Amino acid sequence: MKKNIFYILAVLLLGTAACEQQSVYKYENDPRLYFFRGTDYSQTPSYSQNDSITQSFFLLPEKQMQDTVWIVVETMGLVAEQPRPFTLVQTNAGEADAAIAGTHYMAFDSEEMKKNMMIPAGSVRYFMPLIVLRGDPLMETSVLRLKLKIVENAHFKVGIEKQTELLVKMTAMPERPSNWSSWNYTFGTWGPKKMWFLVHQMGITNFTFPDDYAYTTYLNSLFIEKLAEYNANPDNPDVPLKEADGTLVSYDYY
Repeated sequence: MKKNIFYILAVLLLGTAACEQQSVYKYENDPRLYFFRGTDYSQTPSYSQNDSITQSFFLLPEKQMQDTVWIVVETMGLVAEQPRPFTLVQTNAGEADAAIAGTHYMAFDSEEMKKNMMIPAGSVRYFMPLIVLRGDPLMETSVLRLKLKIVENAHFKVGIEKQTELLVKMTAMPERPSNWSSWNYTFGTWGPKKMWFLVHQMGITNFTFPDDYAYTTYLNSLFIEKLAEYNANPDNPDVPLKEADGTLVSYDYY
């Protein structure tokens, strides 16, 4: 009886191993693609990508008409000895707040983007450059959305199902930094016009809080001084500087 039990267990184990070998064999020869999720601390600087990416022309020079958003995709299966194209589609085309190919971003069927949508030979991770375009006045007052989806082609099937979609938000509007509460004492209440002044008149584009009391005190004094100079210049057409609701831009910390 024991021999029979051992025999049955041996058959089951061999069957399981054979299935695993078959599964691995099939996986290795079944290339798939998905969007990277999480943070990679091995990169310098570290790189994060979650469900959405926000790109804003606001922090860039006003005459800069295009920017690059880096989108990270990863492959499953064996690497290839030659480059492999992959396919992305926009799933929200035609919606009210949808970005428009050729107007707000470089169309995927353009020659440049065809070259960009290519996994290099020997690679399992690829930083794809998505070219975002400026010029439509709508970007100055709206946040446009580009919903991306990986679809199957002759070279790749769909990878991890929950990681086959990605949202790219693009705008030229100022956005309140998520850590602005740390800057309240330095610059006061956040506002779009105040943000414009800090970026385009004072040249501040990095809002990582320095946690340096002497430096933030200096920035506070400099802000007040530069704002007074700006408002005293009659060549500036929007003096005194105000927010859209008429509130004066000032150091208004409470």
